[in-house]
Amino acid sequence: ARGEWVEAFLNWTRERDCQPDFLAVHIYNRDSEDESLSPFGGAQAAKINRRADFAAEVIRGVRGLADRMHFRGEIHWNEWGRSWWICDPDRESANEAGYIVKTMSEVSQCADCFAYWCLSDVYDQGGYGAEAFHGNYGMLSLNSLRKPSYHAFSLLSMCGEERIPAAVLDGGCTGCIATRSQKEYVFLYYCF
Repeated sequence: ARGEWVEAFLNWTRERDCQPDFLAVHIYNRDSEDESLSPFGGAQAAKINRRADFAAEVIRGVRGLADRMHFRGEIHWNEWGRSWWICDPDRESANEAGYIVKTMSEVSQCADCFAYWCLSDVYDQGGYGAEAFHGNYGMLSLNSLRKPSYHAFSLLSMCGEERIPAAVLDGGCTGCIATRSQKEYVFLYYCF
């Protein structure tokens, strides 16, 4: 979980000459109340977990720590998101899609793999509700309806191969990912 174990683990493996091939880590934006629980790459004020960039700063922090420790394996964020709460109604809103796109726009190059938790609302970790949309983790609802998180990843998959600089003038929680490939430019705007 989170990443507070990464430095001790990498030191342990270095002492025993058995560096791992990969690290599997997870982070949620609400993993901590007032201090980071893992390596943190941002300003002290951003350590509060309700800030939209908390998870991104932890992801940057783990990447920076791994680089400083000369870790050459892969980093997999195999579970991440805005909230770890089992039933969070905001997961059914456009804000969830905006959060996903914003976070990936900031940290997609800081790891080898990002896997959102999880594909479907039908799984046994915390049970599931009888209604179509009840705020569970999945990108597909109980009846396989595509949720905002699904659409965010669908749009991200349409981005081109090369990132190009882009900015939105009003700032705040609005941004843009601009990419190009041989045939086209793609601009993905987000807000939350």
